[in-house]
Amino acid sequence: MKSHLLFIALLLSSCQYKNTNSSDLNIVNVREGYVDSGINISKEISNIEYVPLELTNDNESMIAGILDCSITKESIFIVSSKQSGILQFDRAGHFIRKFAKGGSGPGETQQILSISADDKKNLIYVSQLFSTSIYQFDGSFVSKKEISRGFSYQYLIENDLMAEVGAEYVPINVPGMFGMGVFKLSGDTIDVKTDFLNTKLTPIDETGLKNVYIISAKDGYLCSVESNDTVFCLTPKGVKPMYYLKMNNSTESKAKAFSINNQDMLSDNYSVFDYFETDNSFYLRVIYNNRMHIYHYDKVTRKTTREISIIDPNVLVTYNRSMAGIGIKNDIDNGLPIWGRKSFPDQNIIVQYYSAPEILYLSTKLNVIKDLPDVCKNINEDSNPLLIVYHLK
Repeated sequence: MKSHLLFIALLLSSCQYKNTNSSDLNIVNVREGYVDSGINISKEISNIEYVPLELTNDNESMIAGILDCSITKESIFIVSSKQSGILQFDRAGHFIRKFAKGGSGPGETQQILSISADDKKNLIYVSQLFSTSIYQFDGSFVSKKEISRGFSYQYLIENDLMAEVGAEYVPINVPGMFGMGVFKLSGDTIDVKTDFLNTKLTPIDETGLKNVYIISAKDGYLCSVESNDTVFCLTPKGVKPMYYLKMNNSTESKAKAFSINNQDMLSDNYSVFDYFETDNSFYLRVIYNNRMHIYHYDKVTRKTTREISIIDPNVLVTYNRSMAGIGIKNDIDNGLPIWGRKSFPDQNIIVQYYSAPEILYLSTKLNVIKDLPDVCKNINEDSNPLLIVYHLK
């Protein structure tokens, strides 16, 4: 019944689609109104911590690519593209255990989508297709909750509250589909936003969510989808708009943004890749004409600055899907470029992960790094990723 009512709400909202009114938001001038200038993040970072993730002799801890991670005061939890389950390391990168292994039995997992931890209760939430499994930090299984909604990401906000984004590349008219929302793990809906479609541009059976991005922020989780120019914040009280990205893309581009059957990027149109937030700033990466454009929005002055990376994102993505190497110049230790892929406001840190092939490509083929961190001196193609923790001031 809840799924049926949600579908009706989607149909009703599809007739009223509009991007959020930008007059009351932080406006990031992506297309115009910015200043082309070098971006400096060093004044916001107190120190950089390099954490090489141990690769054991039995390859039990082999990662390849990091699909998701969650960091607590004592542990690092990793979802790997190489193997199923959760890999647990200590904060120095030493391998501890593997748990939540793949399978259909009690305490086992299938197709992990995202993970998030509750450091106060020593619990980690493992989100899968239509279910959430809960484990203690020692790997022991606690419980599993079946969920009727189809989501692509699910993260713990606090206590029983979860920030969720609807499943990507699934037609929005499939029963149970939604845009983004805040839900109780017990099943209640706190708030849901569904108006991410426009039947005047794209038929409803071809419309769905694409290029979803979500990252933790001070008040909840910042979240966006390709078909909307607004970055929302999923908070304990509900969904609220936070940033309006002034891209002014063409009507044709907007129609393609709604279509789950079209992956083409048009020239002279912007596509949001990712972003993160600090107390004073909002940092954004956008792909435009096969180049990565990096933006800095100052929350105090409300000014936007931009720089364009010389690194080809089409090449770098083959080494690391998060493209860590396209970042802000490292003026702290002249090492690897700085970018935040994960954020943990309760610990006042942002985190990035570099794959070994990416580091080797940047340091040997491109020579864009002045001082390679000592932990990378013996790195080879088969090494586990390097986790970088940026401690904010």
